[in-house]
Amino acid sequence: MKRFLTLRLSILALIAVTFFGCEPDHTTISAIKVNKITILEYPMLTSGSPWDDPFLGSATGPDIYWTIVGSDNYTGNYFTNCSGNALEYNTTNNGGLPVYLNSPNSTYTLYIFDKDDLDGSDLGSGDDLLAAVTVDPYTAGDDGVITYEYSDGDMKAQIEFTYLFE
Repeated sequence: MKRFLTLRLSILALIAVTFFGCEPDHTTISAIKVNKITILEYPMLTSGSPWDDPFLGSATGPDIYWTIVGSDNYTGNYFTNCSGNALEYNTTNNGGLPVYLNSPNSTYTLYIFDKDDLDGSDLGSGDDLLAAVTVDPYTAGDDGVITYEYSDGDMKAQIEFTYLFE
């Protein structure tokens, strides 16, 4: 009889968990999904000259792409001939997102670069660093979709994260 009662209680507990589920325990973060990166401000000139000041043709705005460097490294796609307006990289405009930061308690750096030699006029030139900001993407106690703003010198960026919990 005691064995039968224990079996019935075990079955009832299994049914309750199966049908009613449990709320996730938002104490152990496993990763952070980067949904959107918006570059709000960035330098248009380098030492008083346009970033793309070719030997041939006319000067144009920078061709900006982003990288996130830390324990995980990612590179996004670029926008050409940027004019100083905000740039939004997201999951629908082929901005290279989403990406997943698998070490959520780590510090990352968001870099923006000017992609050189798109038209053959920046011969032998490497991509130029425009600016960088330090990113600490996780704040304990927050959950869901969070947007943080980061700034450092010539750059201001907003990054939208989704926290993923175990």
